[in-house]
Amino acid sequence: MNKVYFSNNGILDPISITTLGVNAKDNDNAIGFFGTGLKYAIAVLLRENHGITIQSGNNIFEFSKITKEIRGKSFDIVAMNGDVLGFTTELGKNWKIWQAFREIYCNTTDENGEISETEITHNSNKTTICVTGDEFYQCFLNKGDIILDGEPIYSNKRASIYHGESDIVYYKNIKIYDGLGSGVFTYNIHSKLEITEDRTAKYGHHVQYVIEESIAQCKDKGILKQILLAPNSSLESDLNYARNSYKPCSEFMEMAEKYKLNPKANKSLGAVIVKWGEDKPIEKAKLNKVQSLMLDKAISFCNEIGYSVNDYPIIPSKELKNGLMGLALDEKIYIAIDCFGMGTKYLASTLIEEYLHIDTGYGDMTRELQSHLFNDIVSLGEQLIGEPV
Repeated sequence: MNKVYFSNNGILDPISITTLGVNAKDNDNAIGFFGTGLKYAIAVLLRENHGITIQSGNNIFEFSKITKEIRGKSFDIVAMNGDVLGFTTELGKNWKIWQAFREIYCNTTDENGEISETEITHNSNKTTICVTGDEFYQCFLNKGDIILDGEPIYSNKRASIYHGESDIVYYKNIKIYDGLGSGVFTYNIHSKLEITEDRTAKYGHHVQYVIEESIAQCKDKGILKQILLAPNSSLESDLNYARNSYKPCSEFMEMAEKYKLNPKANKSLGAVIVKWGEDKPIEKAKLNKVQSLMLDKAISFCNEIGYSVNDYPIIPSKELKNGLMGLALDEKIYIAIDCFGMGTKYLASTLIEEYLHIDTGYGDMTRELQSHLFNDIVSLGEQLIGEPV
């Protein structure tokens, strides 16, 4: 069977293999930090019928699994040189082989080690890991799907941008998230990000925020054009540059101003300009008696069907940029005075839309907002007919 070798300088203390929670890396930029990753990898590899041997200095540690029955249930306990350890192959139960590869690869990279499909010369001052198995070997051959390679086309302190469409987001060049959809570019985060014990991003919205921050600080107008005019189905189309507390760079603001009326452009550009533009702040409007009655009626209607729009301040405004009828900004709902001329029904729908932007965080024309609205329609239908679907 095919083999992959990982080697780095230094001797591996057997305790770090057999004891959970031991982490003694010297590299401040290390990807892993839980002290459990190697144990997880060993358990996964044995569970999937792969072989793993660790040669540390003059010592050789061979891993196997020994079946034991505990309270009437069989478990495969991990053994090292025939001695059972304190964990079974159930450790890392949801891990796949590619994650085991990623773990050993990251450990080796953290230690500035060497990786090869051919045997690496070993000596008494080295630790060498040998993994045997075809699926693991395929991960090595296709490691570009797990480990980001190449040079970025743009980089700042938050993240780097790479050529190539991808539905994978990387953290320090390692795959950590794939839940944002496919992007027109590939993104590699290198500012602080909280990850879970299986080395995936803990919070998907945090991944999205960091990408937004990085793009908002991008000074390359060519890259910005492609991002801001990205197709509706792309990762970039769902980004909301108006919801964070940072100010975009001047190049971003220039491109936002240029494309704000383009129907293909990111839908948050108008709000970005309102929030960060140099123009005067939004001017409040005074409602007449009829308009006040319309607003009261619209709010009452929204509350009655389950949208507590007056949980947030509602501010009638003389004019909103780009002809907007409503705007959600800083947890306030701004309603253009022209919206009242469209009728109470339109006013109520505008209040609901801006309320949902604040309450859910979903942007304009996003699948999440669409799904939320359809779910609400079905729920209202259930109430109308008096029984669940």
